[in-house]
Amino acid sequence: MVYAPLPQILRRAVVCKQETCLSVLQGFRSFKRGQHLLLAETRFRPGFRPASHKLESAQKLRNEMNWLQRPKGQGQMFCTEAASSSQESSAANSMIPRVSIADYSYELPPERIAQYPLPLRDHARLFVFDPQQGMQHRFFYDLPSLLPPESVLVGNDSRVIAARLLLRRAPPQTDSSPQAPCAARLVEVLCLEPIVPSTDPAVVLSCREPPVEWACWIGGRRVFPGLELRGEHLRARILERAGQEGTVRFDWEPTTACLSFGELLEREGRTPLPPYLNRDDTPRDRSDYQTVFARESGSVAAPTAGLHFSEELIKKHFEKRFIRFTLHVGAGTFAPVKAADIGDHIMHRERIIVRREQLVQLIRAVESASPLVAVGTTTVRILESLYWYGSALCRPGAKRAHRGAAAAFDEHLSFVVEQWDPYVRSGDVPVEHALSAVLDVLERNRASEIHGYTSLIIVPGYSFRVVDALITNFHQPRSTLLLLVAAFLPGGRETLFRIYHEALARSYRFLSYGDASLLWRKSVQGR
Repeated sequence: MVYAPLPQILRRAVVCKQETCLSVLQGFRSFKRGQHLLLAETRFRPGFRPASHKLESAQKLRNEMNWLQRPKGQGQMFCTEAASSSQESSAANSMIPRVSIADYSYELPPERIAQYPLPLRDHARLFVFDPQQGMQHRFFYDLPSLLPPESVLVGNDSRVIAARLLLRRAPPQTDSSPQAPCAARLVEVLCLEPIVPSTDPAVVLSCREPPVEWACWIGGRRVFPGLELRGEHLRARILERAGQEGTVRFDWEPTTACLSFGELLEREGRTPLPPYLNRDDTPRDRSDYQTVFARESGSVAAPTAGLHFSEELIKKHFEKRFIRFTLHVGAGTFAPVKAADIGDHIMHRERIIVRREQLVQLIRAVESASPLVAVGTTTVRILESLYWYGSALCRPGAKRAHRGAAAAFDEHLSFVVEQWDPYVRSGDVPVEHALSAVLDVLERNRASEIHGYTSLIIVPGYSFRVVDALITNFHQPRSTLLLLVAAFLPGGRETLFRIYHEALARSYRFLSYGDASLLWRKSVQGR
């Protein structure tokens, strides 16, 4: 029986005209690291489409690939021989919510999309909703007066990397080559997730020895595997491409001022602004599209709710009650929902880092019944995913499987929360017990942090376990972020569109650089 860390499996959905396919290379490369024989990352092959996996819908996809979606046992390790029965799969799929994405569309005038942030971060407008007190219209600098004094903020400290590269095609071998007229044409490459030598962005960005490989979005025509690209210091080679996704190998001279790959990206790369801004980045975006508390590099999109916090606001009011975890935001956060039913949508997977010190602070806040205010939808995914991981650990026999995990693999401890886990698993474990189970894993393995991946999707019908209030911007129509907000609000879709119609009528600014909202799941007075 062969085991591999599930977070190292790169899963992609390739959406074709009439079908949805899951492309997974079923082969593992083993290699030596010190005294341990490890399994290398499964390589995503964009062009690999086995006929046996051609499915008519994502519903059948989940049935057939249930062995991938639902890790056996506690969920930390993945067994390549494990497969759930078809009866189990059918029962699980019947519990998945059926939500029509057409019900979550609205007209967003282009002029309401904020193209640039305000000069002062905390001077954005703040739409406040409380189930009992109704709606208020304030400013973000009013936030301290709007929160109970015992409330605790939880944020995402991921840092946006300069992931967007504009590279030149390598000169042809001869001037008479038919490719010569295209030699000066630029090719856009957006680094999405690292693959080699690790799937951990911190490891790959700190690499000073080439090469490194990334899963990338690749723009332009006549871009085929084998194409060589050039930057000022970086060299790139297209290894694989299917549609606009592919694998790119980056190389550079190790003597280039002893710079790491991350430092070279900062020099040559550009800020990966959301596509709906429809403009080029400016030097100012380097700082504007970054929270003041950003720490861990790895995101290709900013956790935008945190953009409204100024250093002064945090230092003066939230220095001792602001917990920070990490979720590296992927480009999938901008992906539109193309399926008519949300049950047929494949949710993107994002990397989470949980440090022991911050987890202890979170447990203390839960035990003291302090209101937990999530700064952004990415933070909601962190907190709720932590609960479901801890809940799985509380199942009989789960903890035994984690003992000695750090000794078996020379990488950090890891976990995974799949897209539909909360809808097919029991959530009767108290929050403090679930979080304490995660802390117990760290302590028994003498680890300072734990890494994981979450594909959690939150849609109407989801039962929140951890979050009491949400600070978030105003989101795109027909997006998973809009569904998350609807799921959070009492009254669901009806309340959501009352808020959005009011915000449009009062000229609030929308999307990443826009205004914010403070939404309470239960009334502050009722706590």
